[in-house]
Amino acid sequence: MPFAYFERLSRRQQGIYLRSDKITAVPLPGAGALRPLVVELGATLESGDRALTESACQLLANGLGRALGLPPVRVTVLAARPHAKWGELHGLYESTGKPGRPPTITLWMRTAQQKRVVAFRTFLRTLLHEMGHHLDYTLLRLGDSLHTQGFYQRESHLFHQLVTDGGPGMATLDEQLARMERTVNDFAAVVKNVSDAQLTKRPDPKNWSAKEVVCFSPWTTRSSCPSSRTAGRWNASISATTSRRRSPP
Repeated sequence: MPFAYFERLSRRQQGIYLRSDKITAVPLPGAGALRPLVVELGATLESGDRALTESACQLLANGLGRALGLPPVRVTVLAARPHAKWGELHGLYESTGKPGRPPTITLWMRTAQQKRVVAFRTFLRTLLHEMGHHLDYTLLRLGDSLHTQGFYQRESHLFHQLVTDGGPGMATLDEQLARMERTVNDFAAVVKNVSDAQLTKRPDPKNWSAKEVVCFSPWTTRSSCPSSRTAGRWNASISATTSRRRSPP
């Protein structure tokens, strides 16, 4: 079932959407060899050093590119996330459209309000999310990069190949899927006998109510069409995958 914005796409974009949605996995050759780079990225991010984090991101992006056969992409890491009423911007993919000039991925490593270093898995997922846009344009040659269910599945597949290896403290993919199957019943048990007034009440002006937290999914976006060709629009979502893309001309 396509996301709601599918009906607002042009016929060409709908075709791209459907092709993207059918591709749910991205096998990553030599994933084990890339895991030390993931560990190094976690250490540099925790240190709070922007330059070292940027260097670690570039090394991982280079490794992913070599493994998948992608052209080069430049990674820039900045400090606090841009923000407005729509939320915070986590990542950005831009293409120059000029021969010899690689696309750029921009990531922000600190939260907008508290200026705290972003959680490692959130940061890594954002990098993989933007690499997903790079993959759509270069390897899959979709002609555009849309937020489809297939897109998010590809992102998760990359993440689990790099991180979910069954090591200490890491749940396997099967364990995470089993946990997801229990989520509905667990959630129902928690909210049983809780009034709607309690669920919709915000604890303070800066924090959301329980109902708002649940209703804003990772695919809820402010822009009417989350297409990378939507010039000048912020494709902002209240999620770990908030990003904006600028596509090739």
